[in-house]
Amino acid sequence: MTLHLVPTHLATYCGLALLLAATPAAAQTPPGPTPDVEEEEDTDPIPMDVPEPAFVEAPLDGASLLDELTEEMDTSNEGWDAAEETAAPSYPHVEHHGYFRFRADYFHDAHLGIVGRTAEQNTITPSTTGILPPLSNNKLNSGSSSVFESQLSEEERKGSEIASANIRFRYSPTLHVADWLRIHSTLDILDNLVLGSTPDYASFRPDSPLVLFSSSQAPPIAGENAPMNSIQVKEAYAEVATALGTFRAGRMASHWGLGMLANGGRDMDADSGDYVDRVLLTTRLFGVYVATMWDFVGEGILASHDEHHFGQPWDADQADDVTEAVFALFQRPMTDGDRIERRRALYERHEPVFDWGLYLVYREQDYDLSAGHQPTYAPKDANGNSTSVATHYDEYDYIRRGGWGVIPDLWMRFQ
Repeated sequence: MTLHLVPTHLATYCGLALLLAATPAAAQTPPGPTPDVEEEEDTDPIPMDVPEPAFVEAPLDGASLLDELTEEMDTSNEGWDAAEETAAPSYPHVEHHGYFRFRADYFHDAHLGIVGRTAEQNTITPSTTGILPPLSNNKLNSGSSSVFESQLSEEERKGSEIASANIRFRYSPTLHVADWLRIHSTLDILDNLVLGSTPDYASFRPDSPLVLFSSSQAPPIAGENAPMNSIQVKEAYAEVATALGTFRAGRMASHWGLGMLANGGRDMDADSGDYVDRVLLTTRLFGVYVATMWDFVGEGILASHDEHHFGQPWDADQADDVTEAVFALFQRPMTDGDRIERRRALYERHEPVFDWGLYLVYREQDYDLSAGHQPTYAPKDANGNSTSVATHYDEYDYIRRGGWGVIPDLWMRFQ
């Protein structure tokens, strides 16, 4: 539990997280004490170069969602090479990772006392805080003619406390198809679900017209009783070991350096994350990792035919695409062997170490659909009508963007 104190503001947080991590059944743990050292944070999802023909060492990336956390909990393999002691696995097999998180929040005066009202219309004025006062303070509930306020004491009318609890189950399995091929995915189940937010009454249960009579919770359905559905698929990509390096394709988390430019959202307390549709190749040359990436940022309007099903939707035009190329050059521990050598250098030989990375992004878009057809990902317009290209082909018009950008980033760490 942590307490954060600022003037007129008190926020209390407590949480419980259960980790789920899988190791090969045949793995053996050598006896002996383990050094009490702090693990370095290492959440970069860019994969390592893999010697031909197989995944000899597991990368510290999206294939193992909580590596940096589970390493802190299980350091019994420090100082020995797990690849030498672990029996060869059978294929195919599934490696399970994930966690369950419970959080409870309490805020006192989270609006910092700076949310006021205009004298003319008695409405809430904008402020620098992202949290408004409790609803008991709004115009209808705190006005002079409010029935609600007339039943409250002076202290109760000030209403400054907000409290709730939420949960998340993140499941991140990896399917090892062969020693050179694996498929990874990440699913968030009941992501940040506020406990008690989906009671079954009214339209979900006609015989219970009031929430007071609710006896159960209904599954979250986006747009009906919750902002999102029960299950959110965050990642799904394949990873192949080739003679040139590691090849990835699909939707994956994007994380770089300290997470300020791109953050994969893998921290236990993270609520969001950067996910990209990407084709990626990583190799290792003279001890330096080289990664080249092509990102599908935005394809514009999609085409499909309502009557003649092609079997899949497709990009309606190349002119409105937002494309992105990324190049990364870095040197840091990425494999089990790299991390073991790093610990030996730091804690046995007491040598200083230096990590670095160069990240370069180029993005461009020549044309875009006009404002009347935004957003491009909406399957229906504001009136609820289908936006299918097959039936509205002659209604789409382009405007010139001619936009491009170059984003460089340099990351360094000295220990």
